[in-house]
Amino acid sequence: MTGFQIQLPSPLQEINDVSGCKLSIKRDDLLHPIISGNKWRKAEGYITIWKQGRHKRIHTKGSVHSNYVHAIAFICTKLNIPLHLDLYGYLKDSNPLLDDLRKWRISHSIIQRRTQSEELADHQVLYIPEGADGPPAELGMVNMLRELPPDFDACGNVMAIACGTGRTLRSVIQNTQHIRILACSPVRQLNRFEHPRLCWIDPHFSLPFAGYHKELITAVDQFYFNYKILLDPIYTGRLWCSIMHNPSLWMDCDRFIFLHSGGLQGWRSYLHRYPALESEFSNIADIILQHAALLAVE
Repeated sequence: MTGFQIQLPSPLQEINDVSGCKLSIKRDDLLHPIISGNKWRKAEGYITIWKQGRHKRIHTKGSVHSNYVHAIAFICTKLNIPLHLDLYGYLKDSNPLLDDLRKWRISHSIIQRRTQSEELADHQVLYIPEGADGPPAELGMVNMLRELPPDFDACGNVMAIACGTGRTLRSVIQNTQHIRILACSPVRQLNRFEHPRLCWIDPHFSLPFAGYHKELITAVDQFYFNYKILLDPIYTGRLWCSIMHNPSLWMDCDRFIFLHSGGLQGWRSYLHRYPALESEFSNIADIILQHAALLAVE
């Protein structure tokens, strides 16, 4: 059986104080160049189920631009797991994700509606909900929390989380007792549930899901210049911009933990969609292209 190496535990990187608050970045983006961040954390529980030997293949779905789809396809390729993907979304020709699916010979279909392909009745098929948004995903999130210092779950601390399906957020809340949570999501259809320790922050930019804004890319560029950490343009980049524009929510905390949930392979499609970025932001574009070259090695 072939495989891959996940770098565990991911480091908790201390960076400069921000407005007198101790800021730490949980570097889940360093778990793996392709299966980074909560993509691996959420998949871990499902792969554990697969290894029990009760299923013949995995079936899941997602967008033609999805980081999750790309990650689960890579995992199944490396572990020789039969996989079928139902993909939705507009695509004029191709994109880096679909190119990789063809390279890895992943079975996939284009479906007309996002709601199509609900859980299958075939018990020989391990069905994974879109974004791995199911109870087995909690295993990896619990493991991530165990990697943090013992005193992270304190009333005076804050954790910032970018949300897609909300599974990471729910798992963190369910497995902590005291830390306050700041959450931001570019997904307008996401169910924003309530919790006493949870504060939702509206995205600073009023953009479509994968929209382009010069101020956003400027912030990502500046973040890399300051800390040598690359954020993605849809989730962690928007999260950083949003919390920086809402300092009253975290300035009084003792420790501020920013969860870097990976998703950096999404830059490839983003550059494909907005080619002007390379000329307008040449410095960060070079970093993005260097990262894309690491993906191409696989």
